[in-house]
Parts: sequence; C-alpha cells; structure tokens
Amino acid sequence: MILCDGYISNYLSNVSDVNISFQIDDLDLVSLDENLSGSIDLRVLLSGNYTTPVIDIKVIGERFFYDSFEFSNLSSELIYSDHFAKITNGNFEVDSNRVDFFGNISVNENKLSESNLDLTLKSDKFTYSIADLTLQSDVEVKVSSDAKNPKIHASLAQLIILNDIFQLPELSGSISYENKKAIFDLQNSNRSLILKGDFNIFSKTPFVNTELSANDIVLTKMLRTEIPFLNSLDPHVNAQFQLKWKDGIITPEGRFNFADHINSSVKGAILISGEVPVTFTGKTGFLMIKSDTLQIHNEPLNFAFNSTLSEDDQIALGLRVNNNIYTDAIINLNQKDIQYSGNLSIDSLYINQLNNLFPLFETDAQLSGVLNADFTFDSSQKIPGKGNLELEEFSFSKNINPINVELDIQTDSSKVALNNIHVQNSQSPPERKCQSLLC
Repeated sequence: MILCDGYISNYLSNVSDVNISFQIDDLDLVSLDENLSGSIDLRVLLSGNYTTPVIDIKVIGERFFYDSFEFSNLSSELIYSDHFAKITNGNFEVDSNRVDFFGNISVNENKLSESNLDLTLKSDKFTYSIADLTLQSDVEVKVSSDAKNPKIHASLAQLIILNDIFQLPELSGSISYENKKAIFDLQNSNRSLILKGDFNIFSKTPFVNTELSANDIVLTKMLRTEIPFLNSLDPHVNAQFQLKWKDGIITPEGRFNFADHINSSVKGAILISGEVPVTFTGKTGFLMIKSDTLQIHNEPLNFAFNSTLSEDDQIALGLRVNNNIYTDAIINLNQKDIQYSGNLSIDSLYINQLNNLFPLFETDAQLSGVLNADFTFDSSQKIPGKGNLELEEFSFSKNINPINVELDIQTDSSKVALNNIHVQNSQSPPERKCQSLLC
C-alpha cells in the first residue's frame, strides 16, 4: 500500500516548491532483486524544486533475507540531492550482531552501476560460527569504487578463532576484495603467527591459496581443554605450510618443526605433501606425512605414512615406524559397503622405549621386554581380523622374573578374542598354557 500527501506550488515555474510525502508499507523485496526476500517499510519526503529536488528516504525492516543470510531490525536514512546521496543512522542485525553503516554515493543517473561508492560498515565483537568453530572480531569494512565492481577492504582487530578444544592467539589484519579476488593478511601482536593468502570462491573456477608461518608457538597455551600427554611434551612449533585448493584438488605442502626448547620434550620436524581430490570417485591423488628426525622424550619416532588414491576408487595405505612397525592396507570405496584388507607387523619393539614415547605406565616404571606381532585383516572374511602376539623377557619390576607370553588374536565388529595363551617364566622351563583369557 502506498499513501501520498503534500503539495506543489508554482508548479509551472522553475522555482516551484515541492513538499510531498510517501508512505510505502510491506514493500516486497523480491521485486528489487531475485536473491532478496521479505519486506521493508519506506518513508519518503520529496522537497526542493524540479531542478534541484531533495529526497529524504527512511527505511525500516524487521526481518528479510539475502540468499541464505537473515537480517533484522534494519533502520537507515538516505538523503539525496544534486547527484549525491548521503546515508546516515544506518544499522541492522545479522546473527545477533549489530552492524552500523554510513557513507556517501555519487550517483550516475545515466548508469547507476557506475555510481561511486564510499560506504563504511562497523561492528564490535562480530561473532560468526562455522560448524564447531567460532570467530569473533571487531570489524570495519570500507566499500569504494563503482557499484558494478566495488572494492572492499575489511580491517579486523582482536580476531579470536576457537572451538571447545583450542583457541588461536589473538589476530589482527585485513581482507581486501577487488576484481573477484580476495587477499587476506592476519597476524598476532608479535608476528610469531602469520596467516596470509588469496581466494575466489564465487567464480566458475574457484581457488584458495593459504600460507601459514609460525615461530616458537607454544601449543599448550592454545588449548582450552587440558591434554595431559601434550602438556608433558610442551611442544614449541615453527612452521612453514601452504594449503591450496583449485580444480577440486587440495594441495598441502610444508614443514612443522618442533624447536629444541629447554622445557620441551619433543623435537624434530614433520613434512607434509599431497594432492587430495575433494571427491574421490574416478580421481587420483596422494598424501604423504613423514619424519626422519622426530624425537619424544629423547626416543626416536621416525615414521612415514603414505596413501594413494587410484582411478578405480581404491586407497592404498602404508605406514612405517622406527623400522619396528609396518602396516599396509587397501580400502575399496566403490562397493556398497567399504571393503578393506591388509596386515600389521611389529618386529622387535622394546617395551621400555614404547613407554618412554607414550607413557602407558608410570614414567619410572621398570619395564623391559620385546614385542613381536603379526596381524592380518580382511573385511570379506568371516573372521575379519586374526594374528598372534609375542612378548619376550617381559617384566615391569626388577624384583619379578621376566616372562614370555604368546597368544592368538581374533577380532570382529563386536569383540576381541585372545586364544591359545602361553605364559612361561623366561628363566625356567615350566610353562603354563591356557585356551582362553580366563584361566
């Protein structure tokens, strides 16, 4: 509904006097843009004269949408005169965040898309959630250039990125958007953590390029939930890491180095590289993670993990740890139910070294012994997992004679069975045999 009231005096003269008001309620926004939905109310006051009119527009909107974004409590005033529009007292809410906006528009009446913009949007502690990740920042956005190809520059201060487990150091920086490409540069106060890159997720060929640099970042200070094992390591991280996404391929490449810090129990470097398709069907790819220098509590933890995706929708996995643990597997993705097969071999793994790496018992426990194992798994079999395990010269106290243990293992989706258990004092011939775990 449109209500109109007012007058025009001297309407045949160039110095006419115009004073007309319009009231438009529930203006359907889809009539302005197919991506908009909802409605707004307009209050328009037309004054001045024919040659130099002044238009004062007040906008009120309780709730409306642009694509999937919901906005509410819109209020603004626009005053237009002599090809110049001034926006004042603008504000709205999105996801419970208040956003204030103001600025000017130099209007090209012959081609509105070439009108020049000078707009500012501001929000304190703007909060946005993606899945289980929360971002919060003070934001100021500047919009300039022409309306058809605007330049957008966002300044971020006190940026917090967190979830239930961790919180990154407070960051600041900027994101700029121009010619369908965005560039970002974020860092913490002492620039020990820098995140920069560019992206375009709106074109027919979207891409993302991200580069992470870290210098002596203390991981435990980023944790919101205590993890005792990580606290015992107190890792200090240096990193140079790139992550790219283009043509449906994610490409990670970089190095994470744990500094030899006086309070840290982990040192060495981890290398990552790969080409991982976003969708697997009919695609190829690989991922490699390895270290030849990693140490935990002065024990070496050299490892190499490789995975390869083939065009027939199979993933081949391989893992080697310290020349003691070997495993390989094939995962078939093109079946109705994912099928897998492979084997695990443990050769001469010393129990005390394992406990030093990943304490299963007290750090001063007097563990000794050697672990050997062979295990095969195949989802197509009635018993999908089976193998055997041997413990030689096993002991957890100098006051107890070491023992030798042999047993068979069988697994399915609901249970693990330990059979044919043999326990023998390694320093005497008598042997005790059991046919099950309960003996």
